[in-house]
Amino acid sequence: MIINIEIEKLSTATKGAIAELCVATDLMKKGYAVFRALSPNCFCDLVVYKDGISFYIEVRTGYESKLTKKLGGFGILRQGATCFGIYERNSGQIYYYNEKKEIVKL
Repeated sequence: MIINIEIEKLSTATKGAIAELCVATDLMKKGYAVFRALSPNCFCDLVVYKDGISFYIEVRTGYESKLTKKLGGFGILRQGATCFGIYERNSGQIYYYNEKKEIVKL
């Protein structure tokens, strides 16, 4: 899902909200029940559930380096979260990674 706006002009909080909604939409399309945190101080942004399995997802807005073509912008996974949901801000692609920064298939 690509958002056709000048994202660089938006506040950090708005960029984060857009990323969370894009990741949530992607997961709903994959059949997950998705629950969004109401407080910005929660240990994860989304809780998702499907087929008896839950994931606690921390959403980040990432970027692909033009030089190395590697995805950046993760940081450290908060304690309690089980994976990252990365919204790549230029392409609109969504990637899922575990705490070791290995790709997770959701």
